[in-house]
Amino acid sequence: MSDKVQPAQHSCASAPTQRAPRVHATLEEYEEVRADGATFLTTPGHADEDIERVVSDRGRFQIIEKIQRTVRATVKRLNPRTA
Repeated sequence: MSDKVQPAQHSCASAPTQRAPRVHATLEEYEEVRADGATFLTTPGHADEDIERVVSDRGRFQIIEKIQRTVRATVKRLNPRTA
């Protein structure tokens, strides 16, 4: 992590909002992952294997990709970065 880039906390994408663990990633890391509407940050061990797969493990967080057809289509359609 660069000295110029400040870390930020984001909610784990695979956990219910009320008790979501925090994912420690920079805004740059977050935006890089979310550029593709089907990829998300999550804390290690929180991937739901029925609908997503881990595509990268960066230690502090994992990058997951939605693979279940309906879920993938929905999250890509709702991605505000491509709207």
